Amino acid sequence: MLKGLRARGLDGTFVVSYSQWDSKEAFEAYRHQAPEKQPEARKAAMGRVRAVAVGAPYVNTYQVVHTRAAGE
Repeated sequence: MLKGLRARGLDGTFVVSYSQWDSKEAFEAYRHQAPEKQPEARKAAMGRVRAVAVGAPYVNTYQVVHTRAAGE
C-alpha cells in the first residue's frame, strides 16, 4: 500500500494498492470471481476498503516497460 504524499495539488489522501500476478489469466480469474466463491479474507479486506473509501473503486492495470533491481 502506498500513500500519496504530495498529490500535485490534491489533498494527498489517495492510496495505491500494488499487486503482481503470475499471469493475466490468474488476475482475470481473481477479478471476476463470483462473490459467493470469494474467500472470507478477501471479503473482509474489501469491507475495510469500503469503510474508508470516499469514492468508487478505480481499477487500472499497467504494462511493465522497465524494471531495475536494487543496487543496479
